[in-house]
Amino acid sequence: MSTQVSCVINEQPVSLDCQPGQTLLSVLHNVLGMTGTKIGCESGSCGACTVLLEDNPVCACLVLAAEMQGKRLTTIEGLGADAGLHPLQYALAEHQALSCGACGPGMLMAAAALFKQDPQPDSSAVAEALSGNLCACSRYPQIVSALSRAVTTSAEPGDCSRAALARVKGEAVCQAELRPRAALQGAILRSPFAHARILRLDLSRAIQMDGVEAVLSARDNPELCGHLLARGKVRYQGQPVAIVAAQDAETAKRALAAIDIEYALLPSVTSVRLAMEPEAPLLDETLFTQGIDPAPAQPSNIARRHTSRKGEPDRAFALAEVMLGDEIDCSPVLTGGFEPAVSIAPNKTGDDLTTCADDSSPPARLLAKQVLPLAQLLHLETGQPVSIKSHPASVFALTPANFASFRLGALNDGTLKVVEAVFCCQSGAVPAPLAAEICALAFVSYHLPNQNLIAYDVIANTPPQNRYLESAAMCALLVTETAMDALSRKLRIDPLALRLRNARQRDALTAASEHEHYRAPVAANNGRGVAYAMGCTHLCDVELDALSGRVRVSRYSVFVGASEMEASKDLDVFQQALAEAFRQIVNEAVMFDENGCLHDIDVMHYRMPAVLDLPAVEVVWLASSENTEQAEPGASKQSTRGVATAVAAAAIANAVANAVGGNLREFPINPAYIHKALKRAALRRR
Repeated sequence: MSTQVSCVINEQPVSLDCQPGQTLLSVLHNVLGMTGTKIGCESGSCGACTVLLEDNPVCACLVLAAEMQGKRLTTIEGLGADAGLHPLQYALAEHQALSCGACGPGMLMAAAALFKQDPQPDSSAVAEALSGNLCACSRYPQIVSALSRAVTTSAEPGDCSRAALARVKGEAVCQAELRPRAALQGAILRSPFAHARILRLDLSRAIQMDGVEAVLSARDNPELCGHLLARGKVRYQGQPVAIVAAQDAETAKRALAAIDIEYALLPSVTSVRLAMEPEAPLLDETLFTQGIDPAPAQPSNIARRHTSRKGEPDRAFALAEVMLGDEIDCSPVLTGGFEPAVSIAPNKTGDDLTTCADDSSPPARLLAKQVLPLAQLLHLETGQPVSIKSHPASVFALTPANFASFRLGALNDGTLKVVEAVFCCQSGAVPAPLAAEICALAFVSYHLPNQNLIAYDVIANTPPQNRYLESAAMCALLVTETAMDALSRKLRIDPLALRLRNARQRDALTAASEHEHYRAPVAANNGRGVAYAMGCTHLCDVELDALSGRVRVSRYSVFVGASEMEASKDLDVFQQALAEAFRQIVNEAVMFDENGCLHDIDVMHYRMPAVLDLPAVEVVWLASSENTEQAEPGASKQSTRGVATAVAAAAIANAVANAVGGNLREFPINPAYIHKALKRAALRRR
């Protein structure tokens, strides 16, 4: 039974006919057509749908429409004057602070509440006001800087692009707002299990429902579905099993519920080390390890073995004056955005099968691309456009689990002589070409006459990896740079001096060593970390809260060598790399139950960097110098952002290690880990 509600929205009296349990966000979008307030996580965690209720910032997804009776509401559409923009909107538009349209409206409304109380807040007050708003693009420094200048911003936006103005007005179209008139609504039946055989899959009841246009599975349509849908068994939680196209979303949802499916659970494996054991449950009985001679006679979860050997490692170890060995264990972390994604096939022009042009966040666009092939299948079957809406919580994105052991040999002055390392990288349920990339990246930035590197691609009952180069870079460079710092602590050599002694390119390291950032003192319980790769040096300062175990990056500098300037012109690369590295290194590892399923599948329960976590990255561009040397051939072909993220992760890890006074062996770093490390450090000081 509906309820009549009278309220004032943007200074205009409004009468609403609300359904029981309907949220204010739903009313704004579906009843009033006011899409400036953006749809995000819909659980009150991201702040994308922030509005002002009686001048107080609230999340529209948490307010029932019935609660609006007699109240006054301001949305992004009512923030500016009749025909103009609010000074806050001017500021963001002039400074091009927003790179998508997803989070800006919510941040503007949160900032507007602050400016009503304090017309001239400083940057720290602005940052505090935005602490409940997440930005998937991690442009916090640009947003805070622009909003802090709003009181002195000119009255005209100047040369603002049309996109910038649309973003600050809430007029930018995000994927959740894409509703093609003639499109069927698609839905995906995903496996609730990590590893199970499909005993029965009956689509007949769903196909016969009124309003259902197509129901597909790999069993019934093997030629059409190819490898996109599970065939015979599921190998990871969330794997698509069947897809539906119907006249509306509710019908598609009922059709999914009508599919009769029965699973037989199989033993699962989610640990990279356990997956490599001979007795481990097999994901693919036809998979035989490549790169081994003679070829193995038994299948395994090891897809590939790659080796990189040069010099005489055994002889070099015998001649080394100091040796260091350790292990690094990285558990997977849940990643992804907070914005729903919409995949549409074909697009509005009908000339290809891509998503419609939109102003969504990068994670939403990536998710839409991943789901798009399923929308394409339904389009081919029905001959009609098909739209599939996906929430990040339904498509699990995990960082790869990695395990590595290494041994370094060096002279007493820090000159590297030899390294021996074994890398085991989990690519998810589908093999990925990581091993060769790992060997190409590990220690490539240093003169190393002798090495023996071995890398394995391992499959397990976790979602497949989509960013191969970034995964490989993280596995290789986190080990390389934490090992270099551990060696510097053992030899009591300055970490930059150690790298300078061994680096192929020295200009960025020299600049960092001479910079004010590196020479500044470090406070107690704080730490400074160094990481270097591919001609770029990263300096990171962190603050540790001894009570909460919280880690905050307080300062971050990047020194870009001359040979890397062309590939790294985009300043956002380093800001985004820092945010992604922070998310992967300072977080809670995912937990699996005995059946290999995630204990908590809500992406918002896993930490995303917020405005108070990260500073603006200071980038120092360097001119060429005489001591610059070229890296090994092929090194520059790696993904710039992928390498930058891995180096940033190592810089954060080294900063935390220096703050707690010891080597870190397990990642990600969570508050419990920090507490234990600080206690050990206190005992050592006694």
